[in-house]
Amino acid sequence: MNKVGFYTDKLYLQGQEISTDAFYNAQPGNNPPPVIIIGREHCFECIKEIPINKIEEAKKAAKLIDDIAPFDGVSFFYVEIIANEKARIHYFVVKDDVFQQFSHKAFILVPEGMLIYAYMKRKNLLNTKLVANYDGRVFTAYNTVDGYKTVISQQQVTVGLNQIIEHAHVHFENELNYDIAKYRKLLIQELFKLPPFCMAQIINTQPLTEFSTTIPYKKLSLLSAVFFSFYMATTSAWLYLYEQQLAGEISDQRGQLNEVFALQSAFEVETEKYQVFAGNQEFSKLTSLIWPTIFGLIDNGGEILTVRHENESFTLRVKADKSTDVIEFLAKQADITQPTMVSPVIKSRGKEIVTLNFSLVEDEK
Repeated sequence: MNKVGFYTDKLYLQGQEISTDAFYNAQPGNNPPPVIIIGREHCFECIKEIPINKIEEAKKAAKLIDDIAPFDGVSFFYVEIIANEKARIHYFVVKDDVFQQFSHKAFILVPEGMLIYAYMKRKNLLNTKLVANYDGRVFTAYNTVDGYKTVISQQQVTVGLNQIIEHAHVHFENELNYDIAKYRKLLIQELFKLPPFCMAQIINTQPLTEFSTTIPYKKLSLLSAVFFSFYMATTSAWLYLYEQQLAGEISDQRGQLNEVFALQSAFEVETEKYQVFAGNQEFSKLTSLIWPTIFGLIDNGGEILTVRHENESFTLRVKADKSTDVIEFLAKQADITQPTMVSPVIKSRGKEIVTLNFSLVEDEK
């Protein structure tokens, strides 16, 4: 069953499998799908700015503005607040004859340009040029600080040639190129990521309204329940997909934070080592050959209390859970001589303090 259609020079239908590379030509007798994306060829796009700095008030005002397009049509819009206490409204007007061609069957009708603009806004793609080559039909979108514009060009249809000339001298920071497969996937995925106020616009209730006139009055209550169930199912599906998207973004951010915390913990460990060494003036006199041994003791849970270097020998005073662990560790080091205890082991708050003397093998050589 075909779920999504794409109407450009003619109606193209989505394959049964979501992995199909592109839409295919609709054949006579094919029923229009419930979702139809209307190509840029059949739309008029423009931008209007109004002196309103609150998004909800700007949405209400956008519904009241008329005489937008040079022809009769159905308006869709996207509202954003910009600088200087203004709201910018992007209008996408579908020709009335095209809209009526599908309005009796399709439950969702959405302009192609509106989907791409919502994608560029969601990804913060400012100063960006998007080009989609769809089997010889080239769709180009420009998103700059001055607003959003789109262009269609091919052998049969050329729309907005002046806009191509206008942007010919502009340098874009990003340029995105899509082939048939990637562009089809982008359009379908973006259907489920539109902001709520856009979803409310693209839902077409006319099929249900027309159906209601063919049933008895007593059954209207049942129709209302069906319509409400459809609305709730559509809204729930959109919310679920949106929630999955947010969950993925949160998971990515959590992974990044865990990496930051791990680096911070490692930094704190090294800082503690530095503070221990910085507080002991004797450490500045030590040869570099002894440092691996000192670091090894610290990594194994030892606390260096004092270090003395005299007559080519070292005397370490170390606190650890067990003095035998310290002696065993030093005995395994190939760079030092066999350590000897200088004084008896001292018990201190559940730990043991041991003082050991040894020499470096390198010094003996």
